[in-house]
Amino acid sequence: MKRYVVPAIELCGVIAAFYFGVQWYLNLQGNNEAAFALSGMVAALAEWFRRHLRTGVAAQEISAFIEQGQRLKRRKEENPLPINEHNVWVEAMETYFRKFGRADYVVRLSDFSGFTFYSDGSKKSEYSNAIDGRLRGLHEFLRELAVELK
Repeated sequence: MKRYVVPAIELCGVIAAFYFGVQWYLNLQGNNEAAFALSGMVAALAEWFRRHLRTGVAAQEISAFIEQGQRLKRRKEENPLPINEHNVWVEAMETYFRKFGRADYVVRLSDFSGFTFYSDGSKKSEYSNAIDGRLRGLHEFLRELAVELK
C-alpha cells in the first residue's frame, strides 16, 4: 500500500466529519447525525491503521546502527576485542526494534542462516563475522523499508 493512501483516507474522513458536523449544527432538523458519525469513524479507523500497520522503524536509525557496526568492525585488531561494546550495540538494536513491534527484525538480526562466512577459527574472525551478519541484516531491513515506503 502506498504511504499516502492512509493519510488521504484520514483527511477525507476529517473533512467529511467537519462538513456534516457543520450541517448538523446549522440544520438541527436535518438527518446528518449518521453521516457525521460514519465520517468520524472513518477518520478514527485511518488513524488506527496508521499506528498499528506502519512499522515506525526509521531508515535513519538503521543507518546509525550500520555506522556503529562499521566502527566496531574496524576495532577487530584491538586486544582485548570490544565484546562489551558489541553486546551493547546488539542490545540497543533489539530494544529499538521491539519498541516498534518488529520482533521479526529482532529474530532475523541474529539468524545468520543462508550467509556464508569465511573464518580462520580465531576470536577475531568470530567477532568480525558476528558484526558482518548483523550488518547484512540491517542492509536487508533498509531495502525492505524502502520497498514499504514506495
